[in-house]
Amino acid sequence: LTNLTNLHILELFDNKFIGTIPSTIDSLKKLTNLQVKSDMFSGSVPSQMGSLVNLEHLELASKSFTGTLPHEFGSLIKLTKLVISSTQIGGSLPSELGNLENLTIFECTYNNFDSVIPSELGNWTSVKEIELQHNDLSGIIPSELGFLSGLEELYLKGNNFGGTIPQEICDLKQINLIKFSLDCALGCPTECCPFHARSCI
Repeated sequence: LTNLTNLHILELFDNKFIGTIPSTIDSLKKLTNLQVKSDMFSGSVPSQMGSLVNLEHLELASKSFTGTLPHEFGSLIKLTKLVISSTQIGGSLPSELGNLENLTIFECTYNNFDSVIPSELGNWTSVKEIELQHNDLSGIIPSELGFLSGLEELYLKGNNFGGTIPQEICDLKQINLIKFSLDCALGCPTECCPFHARSCI
């Protein structure tokens, strides 16, 4: 497979391939779309995937993926869609993800991430949708997310955040934010409470 150096799209869905993603995947330099969605794949995500700098669409979904998300993913600056879903990947969300300024959709759901949300995600000037529900994220929701003026959907339920909803995020409801989901136990500024309450229904 790694000899197919002119390959642009690789989609592996619901098949019977067994094993890990090989570190030699970095030989597929022309890949623009990589989707691995099969529970037969296991092990850690190789850091060499960070060398696939032409990727625009990356999806990883397997309950058998483990380890952490490589910091090298911060080099995938052409990405417009990044999905990490239903895995056992955990640890920290790399701050280097803030380099992905072309990202429009970030879906990172039903994993084991147990860090804070990096404030660097506030660099995502093109993002429209952020989904971080059902991990084990904690700490304070960074106010930098409120600087994402193009953000339309923000889903953060099913984590362990503390503190209050940042005023900057509340202010987004006056711009583009139309879908908003947070844990109901969080405090909120007075003007944000009705908006927050609707997400608890």
